[in-house]
Amino acid sequence: MTVANAVEIYLSDLSVAGRAKGTLELYRYLLKALAKAMGPRRTLASIRREDMVRFLAAFKQRGSAQSYINLVAHVTKSFWAWSMRQGYVCSNPMAGMILPRDHPQPRRPFSKNEVARLIAVANTPLAHAILLILLDTGIRASELAGLQLGDVDFESNTLTIHGKGDKTRFVALNPRPREALVAYLVSRPQHDGTIWPERFNRKTLAYLLDGVGRQAQVAPIFPHRFRNTFACAFLASTGNPLALQAILGHSSLSMTARYVAVAQAGMALEVHRQHPLT
Repeated sequence: MTVANAVEIYLSDLSVAGRAKGTLELYRYLLKALAKAMGPRRTLASIRREDMVRFLAAFKQRGSAQSYINLVAHVTKSFWAWSMRQGYVCSNPMAGMILPRDHPQPRRPFSKNEVARLIAVANTPLAHAILLILLDTGIRASELAGLQLGDVDFESNTLTIHGKGDKTRFVALNPRPREALVAYLVSRPQHDGTIWPERFNRKTLAYLLDGVGRQAQVAPIFPHRFRNTFACAFLASTGNPLALQAILGHSSLSMTARYVAVAQAGMALEVHRQHPLT
């Protein structure tokens, strides 16, 4: 079994297992790089630990961040663990390999002033609806881009969200984003049950948000920062991480805990400001 053939089978297995499209694209990109680096005829059984060390070291030499190298290592470790489960190899060439830990900075949520400035300059029906929905629901960029008219229930004021791994959940469509969405729908003829313009995706969403951020002089601005802002605001007002887990579509509470840590840091800062010791 060559590395290249095994990669294709592994990716097919992930697809059958219902992995998200974005996850599949990431795994395909990184594992194709692995297959290319090993060579078209290299078999799985011929790969040694030093081959994997050289593969990861090449990213370091190109100046990749440690967090990116750790991501590559995580993906390739998963591939080798799968290869062992299939009986394609007898030993894992990455077994026992320890990588330095990276220390990512927590994503800072938008301040109330930044939120107000963003909304103030979002002066098209499309931009206004998108900003309010992102801020009020915390849905992912891909989930927003994938919304269809059939996912909007104006009677119960809910959105049906099709998340990672084909999981479905429901979030509230509160008054302000509801009004903004209705105003946008009135402004644009709808075709075949669509909501957003033709070929609207995560890239076009990021481009739209970047333009709004430049006008509002708010940076950095990217879709996930809206999710972080929603999560921190929700925790600050409710203190309910279990409800937040369901709203965000997290499979485990440990994923939600990252937002809890950021929210607690923000609340601690406000408490400190209200109780100076000097």
